[in-house]
Amino acid sequence: MTVNPDKESKLAIAYLLPRNSDAFTMAALSLLSTLLTSGPNSPMYKALIESGLGSNYVPGTGFEDSLRYGIRVRVCVRMFIFFRRESAFAVGLMGVAEEDLSKVESLVLRTLEEAAKTGFPEERIEALLHQVEISQRHVRAVEHELRVKCYRVYSFEHADYVG
Repeated sequence: MTVNPDKESKLAIAYLLPRNSDAFTMAALSLLSTLLTSGPNSPMYKALIESGLGSNYVPGTGFEDSLRYGIRVRVCVRMFIFFRRESAFAVGLMGVAEEDLSKVESLVLRTLEEAAKTGFPEERIEALLHQVEISQRHVRAVEHELRVKCYRVYSFEHADYVG
């Protein structure tokens, strides 16, 4: 793979989201992030990748709900560290020419505004929800299989055999 020396810049725009522990809100933000960035039909893919301004998304693009950072507080001789949990949405492009960085930034902002105005096709939303449902079924099936195996091992180890 040849690298264009004129296109070595990266740009990411990240939004720190309000602290929230509500599972529904977190799931909705995760789904929104997927609708915005995943696949060739997503608005960000069409705007950023197909524009030719860069080569690919920057690592970390999407919704992240497990950002943790510590705050150190010294009281007398003891040090306390309080951890806060934050959420963020980030999107960006790598392989960008330095003179195109402002174009990428405005393209991200325009795409977010347009997605907020027009929304997403209902078929895409339904397909994503179906995909989530299938993955949850798979997780439940694996959990059930593990429970059965653990029960068998437990029964074998603790069974009273007459022999």
